[in-house]
Amino acid sequence: MINPNYIAAKALLNLLSDEEKIKLCTEIMNGTNTTKIDRKKRVNDYKKWLEKK
Repeated sequence: MINPNYIAAKALLNLLSDEEKIKLCTEIMNGTNTTKIDRKKRVNDYKKWLEKK
């Protein structure tokens, strides 16, 4: 079954021009962290998170 949010997002993207899609992607990607987290650190972070639950 397809997620309704996916369908809505796909419909919205179909309404945008290529220029608007590029601008949207650029804005979104500027807010993301592109650095890769070390695997050991990630595992330790997950362990700490699980201990809190």
